[in-house]
Amino acid sequence: RSALDREMRGSYVLNITASPVVPFNGPVSISSTLVTVNVQDENDVQPQITPRVTVLSVNESIPIGTVLQSFICTDGDVSTSNSSVTSVTFSTASLSSLFALRAQNKSHVDLYLRTSLDYENSTFHGIVVTCRDAGTPQMSSTAAVSLTVTAVNEHPPQFGPEFTSTLYNTTVYENATVGSEVLVVSAMDPDSIGHGSIIYGLSGGNGKFTIDTGTGSIRLASLLDASLQNYYVLTVTAMDNTLSDGSTTYTTNALVGIIVLEARQDHAPILTPSSVVLNVLENATLGTPLTRFMCTDGDGDTTRLRIPQQVDGMGRFNLTADGQLLLAHSLDVEAKDTYSFIVECSDQRSNPLIDTSVVSVTVLPVNEHLPLFNSSQYSARVPEDFAVGLEIVSVFASDDDEGDHGRIAYEISAGDSDGQFSIDVAQGVIRLAKTLDFESQQQYTLTVVAYEALARTRRNSTSVMIQVIDINDNAPTCTPSVYRQTLPVNATLGYTVAALNCTDADLAAMGGMLNLKYSVAAADGQSANFNITTDGKLQLLRPIATTTIQIITIHVNISDGEMQTRVVLFITVPGLADSTPMFLQPVYITNVSDIVPADIFITQVQARDADPGQVITYSLSSLNPTDVQLFTINPSDGVITLARKFNTSLSTPRVYTLMAVVRDNGFPVRSSTVSVVITVYRGDEQQVIARPSSSRITISEDAQLNTLVASVMCIDDRGLQDGNFFANLTSGNIF
Repeated sequence: RSALDREMRGSYVLNITASPVVPFNGPVSISSTLVTVNVQDENDVQPQITPRVTVLSVNESIPIGTVLQSFICTDGDVSTSNSSVTSVTFSTASLSSLFALRAQNKSHVDLYLRTSLDYENSTFHGIVVTCRDAGTPQMSSTAAVSLTVTAVNEHPPQFGPEFTSTLYNTTVYENATVGSEVLVVSAMDPDSIGHGSIIYGLSGGNGKFTIDTGTGSIRLASLLDASLQNYYVLTVTAMDNTLSDGSTTYTTNALVGIIVLEARQDHAPILTPSSVVLNVLENATLGTPLTRFMCTDGDGDTTRLRIPQQVDGMGRFNLTADGQLLLAHSLDVEAKDTYSFIVECSDQRSNPLIDTSVVSVTVLPVNEHLPLFNSSQYSARVPEDFAVGLEIVSVFASDDDEGDHGRIAYEISAGDSDGQFSIDVAQGVIRLAKTLDFESQQQYTLTVVAYEALARTRRNSTSVMIQVIDINDNAPTCTPSVYRQTLPVNATLGYTVAALNCTDADLAAMGGMLNLKYSVAAADGQSANFNITTDGKLQLLRPIATTTIQIITIHVNISDGEMQTRVVLFITVPGLADSTPMFLQPVYITNVSDIVPADIFITQVQARDADPGQVITYSLSSLNPTDVQLFTINPSDGVITLARKFNTSLSTPRVYTLMAVVRDNGFPVRSSTVSVVITVYRGDEQQVIARPSSSRITISEDAQLNTLVASVMCIDDRGLQDGNFFANLTSGNIF
């Protein structure tokens, strides 16, 4: 019914009873038996080791055999084979040389130190201890030990390069200056930092010498006199352990013997020149002589020239035995443009005297590099209303040359023939110089050149692409802007009255279809009769019935979405005329001299039309076309004048019979005619001429009777004027 656990119960005793299943009459026989069940142990409990985690800090000087940690290993299984601990091991074999495990009994084990620890070798050890049982399958558990090793001062300082020198000997001249270095002693300590730090001390020497406690440099503290004392023995003490951690402090002593020599009476060598300033081109060839030094000695001693320290020169210069200073390594002004070093001249004695010269070298640049842009192409996008003077884009180029050779200037070399842009010569900033217009040009590709500003010999270029962004800055335009159209009387529905010709510079420049919107703004109350299509066609929606001529004014708005313009259409609608215009007289008769000038008034024909609003016009005709050419008629008022002067004098009068025609402007057009008879007579016959030949007079409708309307002067055809003339009204609208 449930899982068995040997550790909880080892056996079970069961009483089993047997009896018949089917009842029957008579005695019942019942039997029973006892069953013992022993639970066999399985290795199902993991051994436990305590403590599981241990953190230790021990001194490197603890003795061998010291117990570092004790562990208890137990197993909850019942059987001995499953519960006995068979082994306790380390995580790595290398730790077994330093540490070991020792069993006190089957469950108790100690971790102890097998060999000495060394802080300088290793400051930390990670140990894993494993406890295993003897069951199958074998089970285990682990414990972790973190062991930190702390240092102790265990080594004394040691003098000398091999840590064996404890005796130093040196000499010094009695005329050596105070503060001059006599000797440097050195001690080392293999202990770690702090314990291995050295502090130097000095004793003996009667106060003539001092020592630098940090470096071991022994220097002269006061003047010497070989006649008074020519030998000194100093004791130098090296002490370690600058830490105050309770560790032992070690000291080591060394003896220093100093022999004092009598002062020399010789002369120091002289080096010329005493200082040199050189300017060298960076492309100077190797071996180039730069200058020459001379070293002389008043004592006749052999001298030697050398460059004792050339840290700054980095081996780029060389000094020959005869004093020639040569270029030994190539120069690069971009890497380093100045050098300074010492040239030394010395004699060959055991304590040589020296003279020095300071050399200063300035590397001069040469133009050897091209300007390089930081991008092969630049781009910018600007709206066409971008303000003049504002920055659009900035280009940048660099030149590895130094000085003026590395100074860069910029210019626009191509792509800007109209001077649309400007560029800062020194900074490379491109600005707008003139107003942009997307409709004129949508993109500019400039070539910008960077050049070395000093000589302009080395150049490089890049491309700058400037894209102009369109803005709606142009209103639609229509050609013409005013239409005068006449609507046919028989115009049907859908008739196109006018097709507007409109464009928009903004939309056209983008290469797309025009997207203009048309709308009828006003139509003299006739809006319902007209429609404007999306492509600008004004169409008739329904017929317009009128008996008189009517002019309809229509205003059409054309918009591109933001800006708009307007077109005005004057549409003439003819009336349905049913009356014929009629002349006021059945015939017009007049005469004229053959010597009258051109443009002289001949006569005037007049007609009326009963249809209201009709406009009538006059014209002349004749069976003889040449007759018509002599005369003209004003189409508005019917005044007939002489077109040109008569060519010849007449022997007898000549009669011209013309036909005057009057027409209305209705539909259909109606007309009528009248005869005009003009008699031309000889000029020597007296003929009366009225001046002026015609007049246009305006008079108020409420003028009084007998008001003077006009004056006419009469002369004969010879230019004579007298009072023997008779004038009367013969034609015109005088009734």
